[in-house]
Formats: sequence, structure tokens, C-alpha cells
Amino acid sequence: MLEAWAWGVPVLSLSVDPGGIMAANGLGRPLLTLDALAAETDRLMADSHAREALGVVCRAYVEANHRPEVVAQRFLNAIQVDRPGSGP
Repeated sequence: MLEAWAWGVPVLSLSVDPGGIMAANGLGRPLLTLDALAAETDRLMADSHAREALGVVCRAYVEANHRPEVVAQRFLNAIQVDRPGSGP
């Protein structure tokens, strides 16, 4: 999903929305049936403006949340430990 979003490609999935991230951020849609998936695919393929607008949202989401420096800082914050002699 991240690869697609980074390229500005919204994701349509069959009932998969990890942590509700797609719905919460407008990155595509998890659909419940194959018919709904096919219909939404057809709709997006026919509507370039809607597809492009979703693509802009997708790219912005990746830029804000998954750039290397953002991920690295989150990692460093997660593993931060007090070292003897490093305190005030």
C-alpha cells in the first residue's frame, strides 16, 4: 500500500484496511464484495479528476508520515533509553 500511495495511486482493497488508516486518511477504500470492488474500480478509472485528487492525498500522506527522517526519528524515540552518565 505504501508503494502505491507514494506514487499517488489510491488503493482499493477487499475488506483490508490496516488499522483503519485508509478510511481515516482518504487513501482509498476497503470494499466488502467483489462487485463493489469492480464498481469502484470502474468509477475511478472513468473519473480522472477523482483519481488524481485521491492520488494527491496519498502522496501527501506518505510524505508526512513515511519519509526516512520521520520514520528514523520515531524509531529513535521508541528505543531511547537512559544511559549511565548521560543525564543532567
